[in-house]
Amino acid sequence: MRAPFIASFAVAALITACEKSTDTASYQKLDERLTRIEAQLSSIEKTVAKTAVEMGPDEEGFTVYLSGCVAKPGAYQVTSDMPLLAAVTLAGGLSEKANVKKITIHRQGEKFVIGTPEKIFLHEGDIVEIPEKFY
Repeated sequence: MRAPFIASFAVAALITACEKSTDTASYQKLDERLTRIEAQLSSIEKTVAKTAVEMGPDEEGFTVYLSGCVAKPGAYQVTSDMPLLAAVTLAGGLSEKANVKKITIHRQGEKFVIGTPEKIFLHEGDIVEIPEKFY
């Protein structure tokens, strides 16, 4: 299972930068960053795969709602250890128009705008809005 479009823009940008880089030190830094992103994607994929395989009707979990620029907006059953990016993967990934710098989470009557979705864990009843980029 590949995480559709999650961080693919960042990965593509890093690959392009690596290809254009003539400085060995810069190339190595970009390559190291690309390796870290790939490792994060692998971790997300494992979490999604584990949840999809192990989470049956009796498994403890909760519902979150994803709307906006995801492939399949709707309600998703997740586990407490599932990060936001894994839930986005369950929803088919981000669309090309997604503005990941302005994701909003509505939680228990409060609204949080997060700058980056990394290391964000969901809570029961969260409503996640992924807005569109305006160029």
